[in-house]
Amino acid sequence: MTDREKMENTLLKSLLWELDENWIPVRVDIETTVKNLIENGVVMREKGEWEEADDGDGVVCSVCREDFCVLVYETERFNFCPNCGADMRKGENDG
Repeated sequence: MTDREKMENTLLKSLLWELDENWIPVRVDIETTVKNLIENGVVMREKGEWEEADDGDGVVCSVCREDFCVLVYETERFNFCPNCGADMRKGENDG
């Protein structure tokens, strides 16, 4: 099951309603929803970007600061940081 499917299943089960100990439907708060997502293995990825390394030899992840020997123009091949999993894809609002 993909992360998206896990998230959808968890959201469908817990986002709106849950039965209390008396089998009465109650609304679930956001903290419970996030807890359920984490327990089901869904992770939120931080948004990052590749920055040129200080020594000019490769790039650095803006989230974990891990240095990789990759040329700046080659970073388009890497949608995620291999060390921390940060999302490196450029979105519509990223410019």
